[in-house]
Amino acid sequence: MTTAAMSTFDMASAENQTEVVAPLFSAPALRIVCVSDTHNDDCTGKIPAGDVFIHAGDMTDGGKLDELQRAFDWISALPHRVKVVVAGTVTCHQ
Repeated sequence: MTTAAMSTFDMASAENQTEVVAPLFSAPALRIVCVSDTHNDDCTGKIPAGDVFIHAGDMTDGGKLDELQRAFDWISALPHRVKVVVAGTVTCHQ
């Protein structure tokens, strides 16, 4: 509590007050799932449920078109409403 806010309380009662802060948002929590370095492994069974799926790089072994297609198909089939893919160093080589 700031000094200005304490002006309505005496110092003794202010020490015994608990300030209640309202949450910034009343919406349910946003669940974000972030993975990286899957290298074309099918990790579907290990991916938790969520609203947003982020793949933070290296989803292929060598960045070849057929590998990228497999990674795209795998990520597209996930149930997350929003998907974000960041190319990694392996993906960018080709």
